[in-house]
Amino acid sequence: MNGDENQTDEPVTGEFEPELPPPEGGGAEPERVYTEAEVKARLDDAAVEAKDRHLRLTAEYENFRRRVQREKEQWTGEAIERFATDLLGVLDDFDRALAVTSGSADAVTEGIRLTDRQLRAALSRHGVECVDPVGQKFDPKLHEAIQRVPAAADRQPGTVAAVFEKGYTLRGRLLRPARVQVAGDA
Repeated sequence: MNGDENQTDEPVTGEFEPELPPPEGGGAEPERVYTEAEVKARLDDAAVEAKDRHLRLTAEYENFRRRVQREKEQWTGEAIERFATDLLGVLDDFDRALAVTSGSADAVTEGIRLTDRQLRAALSRHGVECVDPVGQKFDPKLHEAIQRVPAAADRQPGTVAAVFEKGYTLRGRLLRPARVQVAGDA
């Protein structure tokens, strides 16, 4: 049991009388009365102060907005610069491959493979990943069905039988769906 159960909503009387304010003229200072001119002057001062504060806050906000815009442009520029710098090596490899006028087809093929590997590595460093779903279950969030073929022993219904065009994601967000052939009941 706690002490709250004995409490009631009835007023308390006797020794707990509320304290009354001191009688008029009993030592309290009289309330100041302002003239109309004083009130108007104080209101004018408050309006000037409010306007000044508003102008300062507006200026601070505009400075903040401009600074954020500058930083955003700078970050975007730096990201594009890093991406372009990574791709310059790929362009150099293409230039070297195009400059070769003689040579075996095997050497050219190997050069293209090396260039492809370098380009994919550069894209991967920037968060671009390939979606190559052969044999995987068809996922409409990542794949675009272009054609349907009958299921067979080597391809289960609802799986990707072939890829016409690989898809790509950027940091988990789909850039382009993979265009695929889906095994199913034709």
